[in-house]
Amino acid sequence: MTRKLRLIGTAVGLCLGAVDLAAQQPGSAITPGDRIRVYRVAEPDGRVTGTFVGRDTTDLQVVSDVAKTQISIPLVEVTKLERSTGPHGHTLAGLGVGAGIGLGLGLVAAGGNNDWVEIGAGEVVLGTAVFAAAGALVGTIVRNETWVEVPLASIEPPPTAAPDTTAPIVAPIAAEQ
Repeated sequence: MTRKLRLIGTAVGLCLGAVDLAAQQPGSAITPGDRIRVYRVAEPDGRVTGTFVGRDTTDLQVVSDVAKTQISIPLVEVTKLERSTGPHGHTLAGLGVGAGIGLGLGLVAAGGNNDWVEIGAGEVVLGTAVFAAAGALVGTIVRNETWVEVPLASIEPPPTAAPDTTAPIVAPIAAEQ
């Protein structure tokens, strides 16, 4: 029985590792056109969701999902900024959870004393595969939008106008009389 418990623990650990891999997120750079969520002090519900257009020295420009128009949000009112990594399914997590449940149930059933059905290694593997497939299907269907926090300092301010160094230098010449 101890050997079976160790096997179940190992299988669950591997499945949780698959869930952890599925939860990893890409970096947090932000560019015009990205879907963002801005948390600010002045909003009744605390946030504005929309498309990032750009920023000037004092404001963020966002096309709001609600108003469908471009709005300016003062940077001093922003408490947190997040970028969407898009809607994601949970196929790998569902596969791992389903496989873990199927393997656990199969091992428990194989170790039990039941006179009406004989469960061997083949049935445990088949049950694990069926539960893994069902978990992957459920994980694919269940989708949500994932958000990563973006440091406000990472948003580049607009470039300042540099002096034209290609223009000729013209100095006034005083005429003698």
